[in-house]
Amino acid sequence: MESPMKKHIMPIVTIALIFLLRILVLMRLDIFPDEAYYWDWSRFLSFGYYDHPPMVAWLVHLTTALFGDTYWGIKAAPLLTGLGVSIVMFLLATRYLKSVSLVLLVIILNATLLYAVGGLLLTPDIPFLFFWSLGLFVGYEAVFKNCTPAWLTLGMVAGLGLLSKYLFLLFIGSFGLYLLIDKSYRPLLLTWKPWLALLLAALFFSPNLLWNARHAWASYAFQFGHGFNSAGAWPKFNLLLEYLGGQVGLFSPFLFVVLVLAVIFYFRHGRESSLLYLLTFLAVPLLFFTWSSLGARVEANWPAPAFLSGLIILLWYYERLGPAGRLRKFVRFSMLFSIMTTVLVVLHAVLPFLPIPPKQDRTLDSRGWDALAQQIDAIRGRIDPVNEMPLCANTYQLGSLLAFHCQDQPRTWALNLSSRTNHYAYLEGRASIIEDSLLFVTPVERGALPRHLEKYFLSANRLALLERPMTASYADSFAIYAVRLSQEAKEEILHEALPDADGSD
Repeated sequence: MESPMKKHIMPIVTIALIFLLRILVLMRLDIFPDEAYYWDWSRFLSFGYYDHPPMVAWLVHLTTALFGDTYWGIKAAPLLTGLGVSIVMFLLATRYLKSVSLVLLVIILNATLLYAVGGLLLTPDIPFLFFWSLGLFVGYEAVFKNCTPAWLTLGMVAGLGLLSKYLFLLFIGSFGLYLLIDKSYRPLLLTWKPWLALLLAALFFSPNLLWNARHAWASYAFQFGHGFNSAGAWPKFNLLLEYLGGQVGLFSPFLFVVLVLAVIFYFRHGRESSLLYLLTFLAVPLLFFTWSSLGARVEANWPAPAFLSGLIILLWYYERLGPAGRLRKFVRFSMLFSIMTTVLVVLHAVLPFLPIPPKQDRTLDSRGWDALAQQIDAIRGRIDPVNEMPLCANTYQLGSLLAFHCQDQPRTWALNLSSRTNHYAYLEGRASIIEDSLLFVTPVERGALPRHLEKYFLSANRLALLERPMTASYADSFAIYAVRLSQEAKEEILHEALPDADGSD
């Protein structure tokens, strides 16, 4: 009998080659602003953060403990987690697909723009997608293989998924709904197994619940207010169209059409219990955010985990098409189009060649920060050789980039003046900086301090103009100031800084 390793050698080799390709791509990139922000979280470990639950910070804390507070220390997190998603999805797909289709699954998974970026950037979506895919796999083993240890694992995975993103509630809802609608497995709801799994999930998630209770439920209020704020007229069909366009674009327009055809084919010819399982995890997030988009803007990446099961459904459909015919050719074209689109985007990120203005080219957001930090380090060495002046920016993106790229990786502050609250408001000592003379870095136009910030400073002595080179011919303009805060700025910072903020738990 052929061994499982030999039987699946091609998908395994494909996973390894994609992993190596990602390393090659990462050798040409740099740290993006949000990646620096999540890295800065990892220096102040906690059971919760204002913006998200803590898993992304824990993950990068682990990788930087292994590889240092370096570029590769940060990038190891999405690189290894992306590898984990590929492996787990391959294992799940072996329950549904033939060997040739397994290779296609691995390729399309990593060549769909939605997931290709996931293996390159540090975001909360990385552990979120990993635990979602792992939950799909162990959930399958629990339900269809009647594996008792899998139920225990499922509970732990669900808890860790909730610690990655609160949207993991949709996974729990999808799983419960599947057990409810499939008559063959509905009796499982009368056993202790799913309820023990739910209890384990709650126990694993409870530290974040306690953190939020200590901090006035701030993270929950921000996330659910941010995602479901339906102020104004309802329904908002413009936001619905924006949401649908985002899903079609990120998953790939033609693959989206194929996925719709696959679902129609299932209802006409299939209705297998194991496929209904996948379909539930596809439908619940997409339908939930379809409803949500009628009231508030939905970010394109929020329903991302739905398409993990969607890809297997799509290839299940592909296997059932005849060896020839227009539909099979269309599916092949759709796959090729997705691959080529992603290759084009990644190539542009590595070696920019598309005619996009630098200010609008998001692939350039990681460029030039090291050069900017070197200029700042030189000024700090001259003006503040003993590092007594806190280094600040107004936004969390710039503050965290300075923390990462400056030579001594100093503790930095985001002042958040006329800006939204974030992680920096929860760090110990924030209120103590308001009486200090600060080094303040900000983007400038024509060398002038932004007008909306002028009222926040009693004095602002410009020390130097700075440049962040984004391309060989274009640089973004910044300046560094020695500033003292006005009373209005002090009051705004004191109002934002929480008295029990301690940066750790």
